[in-house]
Amino acid sequence: MTFQKTNSKRDMSRWLLGIRYICLVWVSLLDFTNVIGATYYVDYSSGFDGNNGTSTGTAWKHCPGDVNASSVAAAASLSAGDTVTFKGGVSYVLNAGGGATCIGMNWSGTAASPITYDGNSTGTWGTGKAIITDNFSNHGGQVWFPFYGGGNRTGLTLRNLQFQNIGGSAALPADTGSPIARNSAVCIFVNGSANNVIVRDCSFSQIGYWFHQKPMNAEAISGGGVTVLNCNSLTITNCSFTRMNIGCEMAANSSINNLTIANCTFTDSMRWPIDLLPNASGAVIDNVFIHHNQFYDHWQFELDNWTGYGDSPHNDSIFMRIDTATCSWGSNVNIYANQFWSTEPNKVGGTASIYITGGPSANIYNNTFRGTAQSRTIFVNGGTPGPTPQVVRIYNNSFLVSYELAIELSRNTALLGTVDIRNNVFYDVRTGSANNEILRISNATIANSLTIDYNRYYSFNTGGGWFFWSTLCSGGLSCMQSRGLEVNGSFGDPQFVNVVGVGANVLQNDLRLQAASPVRDIGVPLGATYATDFLGVVRPQGAGWDPGAYEFSSGAPPPVPGVPMLTSPADGAAGVLTTTSLLWGAVNGATSYRVQLSLDSAFTQVLLDSTTASASVTTPVMANSTTHYWRVLATNGSGSSSFSGARRFTTVAAVPQSPQPPTGLSAVLGTVGSSVPVLFTWTSNTDPFTVGYQLYVAPAATLVPVLVATVNGVGGTNTTYSVSSGVYVAYLKAFSSNGTASSPGGLITVVTSVGPDAVVVATAQVFQTQPSDVVQNVAISPAVQVKVVNAGGTTITGFTGPITVAVASNPGGSSLGGTRTVNAVAGVATFSTLALNNVASGYTLKATTVGLPNATSVSFNVAAVTYSLTVNSGSGDGVYQAGTVVSIVADLPASGFQFSSWTGATVASPSASSTTLTMPTSATVVTANYSAIPPLPATKVVFTVQPVTTQAGAVMLSIIVQLQNATNGVVAGSSNSVSLAIGTNPSGGALSGTNPRSAVAGVATFPDLSIDKAGNNYTLLASSSGLTGSTSNEFNISSVPTPPVSKAVVARRHRWWWLF
Repeated sequence: MTFQKTNSKRDMSRWLLGIRYICLVWVSLLDFTNVIGATYYVDYSSGFDGNNGTSTGTAWKHCPGDVNASSVAAAASLSAGDTVTFKGGVSYVLNAGGGATCIGMNWSGTAASPITYDGNSTGTWGTGKAIITDNFSNHGGQVWFPFYGGGNRTGLTLRNLQFQNIGGSAALPADTGSPIARNSAVCIFVNGSANNVIVRDCSFSQIGYWFHQKPMNAEAISGGGVTVLNCNSLTITNCSFTRMNIGCEMAANSSINNLTIANCTFTDSMRWPIDLLPNASGAVIDNVFIHHNQFYDHWQFELDNWTGYGDSPHNDSIFMRIDTATCSWGSNVNIYANQFWSTEPNKVGGTASIYITGGPSANIYNNTFRGTAQSRTIFVNGGTPGPTPQVVRIYNNSFLVSYELAIELSRNTALLGTVDIRNNVFYDVRTGSANNEILRISNATIANSLTIDYNRYYSFNTGGGWFFWSTLCSGGLSCMQSRGLEVNGSFGDPQFVNVVGVGANVLQNDLRLQAASPVRDIGVPLGATYATDFLGVVRPQGAGWDPGAYEFSSGAPPPVPGVPMLTSPADGAAGVLTTTSLLWGAVNGATSYRVQLSLDSAFTQVLLDSTTASASVTTPVMANSTTHYWRVLATNGSGSSSFSGARRFTTVAAVPQSPQPPTGLSAVLGTVGSSVPVLFTWTSNTDPFTVGYQLYVAPAATLVPVLVATVNGVGGTNTTYSVSSGVYVAYLKAFSSNGTASSPGGLITVVTSVGPDAVVVATAQVFQTQPSDVVQNVAISPAVQVKVVNAGGTTITGFTGPITVAVASNPGGSSLGGTRTVNAVAGVATFSTLALNNVASGYTLKATTVGLPNATSVSFNVAAVTYSLTVNSGSGDGVYQAGTVVSIVADLPASGFQFSSWTGATVASPSASSTTLTMPTSATVVTANYSAIPPLPATKVVFTVQPVTTQAGAVMLSIIVQLQNATNGVVAGSSNSVSLAIGTNPSGGALSGTNPRSAVAGVATFPDLSIDKAGNNYTLLASSSGLTGSTSNEFNISSVPTPPVSKAVVARRHRWWWLF
């Protein structure tokens, strides 16, 4: 190349600018372009450290940096952008090799291109998360660090790893009276001034001694999830922590800046889920964001299990402290939109949900506290101030108070910085007359600013003493206002959407405000930092801010449901049935639940992955004696909760399989010796459980079986046993390798005797004499006989064992009377007293003998016994069974007589001519009896011969009156006196004659009566004492005729007429 000399400074400047531009471009590419690094693969189950590790087929066994790595894996070096992928579902087993570090994170990446330790986050290699464990190995008193990064590491990401069963022990150690040796671990430990560390989508469970029982002390209980000493930009998201001492511990001997812990769950036996402290001179923690986490049921870890072991720690969900007066907290520490609750309010333990001591500042807002079961919910403890002024703001939180205090400003309040408590809602579910405190100030002096205002209080207790300020005052709202607090505060039901109290259903409490809530818009604006509520709704939605964590909005979505609380089976339960119900507490606002059941804690061997609307599900059939793991998450339209912490249980042990009963047992004469030798043979079993056979022989007289021989091996088919002469029952049992025996099989009866047929096997029993038709309750005759025969049908005369008969077919429901078990004589059993008590056709008998098949007789009938019935003077004669109801009717009576009664037997109605008789058990005679009909009494008098027309004064023809009964008959026996009198008396005549007259044979005759005056339509009245009278027909009494006048008289009359 030829250069032309110009000596031009301008050209040189241009050339230098060009070079500078190229360099700047190159540097910018280095600084701001993500480096695409290599991916390496680790498969602890089948990898090999001599592989190159660059594919799943050439995976290493150990991760680079593992103290146990060898060959290529040990020599590997990681660079920015590299990823180490652990196979999903495979347990990576840790071993610190006598030291503390298991896997050293010995290299740094950058913020844009970190070195990543990945547990199959893509789900493409293996199943589920990769498992990091040491299977509860003994650390020799050491604290192990499964992943350790020291020396100012930068750009590290750990994701989708499942840390479990590291240190500690699977079962609780024995209480020896002394603290146990430390056997613990911190899963991820970053030491030095680290930068840009991310831990996400990981789970941490059973790290160190997490048990909440003795013997414990602080040294032994040192297991942890993530510990970082000094870091700039540390993020922990979407992780779960359970059963360890500390979940996340952030300690600064210089500084921790930009710390985020979000969307994590902390539960079950933890001392401090989050522990934050600057612990050296000049150290500071600032720009902290702890939000959208769930803390529940982790404080039972303390209780009394430390007593006597030299330590008495406290439990706190979030522990913020300062160890020295020269270290401090920044002003941008935020704890917001977290949920704290307990499902077991009676298991009280722990100090506070949020514990602030020694001067840290914090902004605590939009959190919900539902029955946390800690002695305080928020505890602010004064201390020697650091270089930065303390400011604690407690804004817009919702408290469901169930145990002791919601907020306490405690020891050394004179050293407290600014405390500002506004826009909170306190709902106390406790009842009774005691003063259940909600807010307490322990000391009378507050050196700095104290603001308590715009809060809402509600309490069920009748004591009213829910506020306490040292010796200054105690009581309620008026007490507070007397001290210049709560000028705008109020008391009354805030009207949450749903309040069910505390306990197993705590998650059904919905602390959002109802539309008609009286506390809407009564809060005070607190600035842009706090202007978004728990659900992201912007404040205000109305005329003012709403107190509490939720701003009311008609269009606001429901909150994402909380994590379900598993209830049954209990964690660690044993003997669970192979099909069981998985139960959990219903979560308020949840519309469905997803439940998983797996054979491993990483949920790579999932047996059930089901969605249900109810808070329970039935498992599929599970294997016996197997450990299973299960977990549940809750879902609604706003999203899903995290999975609950997994619980484990072990199914019941399988019932040992029994071999099949042996078959084909037979017996023949064996080699003759001093007694009768019997060679028993049988058919070998074909089932997979039989490993041998046991021969039992029992004398027929006692039927007490004796194990006489054991033959090992499934193919064993014979054995010899010598007996004396007699009758025996023999049977076999097969047994399995664990000693489980089958039911008896091959039952036979053996008759032994001296002679050519020394061993005879009875094969059947038959009815030699069959039962015949019989009358009930009468012995069957001829007697029934049953004999025992061999295979040829010949009676075995040597058989003397018992034979039993019973009713087989029993159409009449009869009982069999008589002697039913008889010892055979010369092979034949005779039953001479058998009788049946109910009449029916088609009976049969069965004969049973141990070792022989049952025999059934021919059918026969049982007839009834009959008895004769004779009916005198009636019908119904015949022959009847006892108990038969017979109709009997008396003959018609002779004239003047009537039926009176039955005699001779008991009848249903003795005085009825037609009745029934129940036939007794004997011949019976019954007789109908009659009696004369008694006359009827006289009831009336009746004219039978009426009066007729007669001249006045003349005797009338005889008048006759009868005394009659009700049927108009003459009462012949009556002699009553009868009187007659004039009834109708047209002329005022008088009745003369003999009157009254006594009746004769019921008839009264009046022969001499007369009436003295003529007249027409006379009547007579007949009467007799006590009887109905009678009126006669009408009759007339005529005048007496005038005699004729003589002519002389007439002349005389004519002679003197003129004188008149």
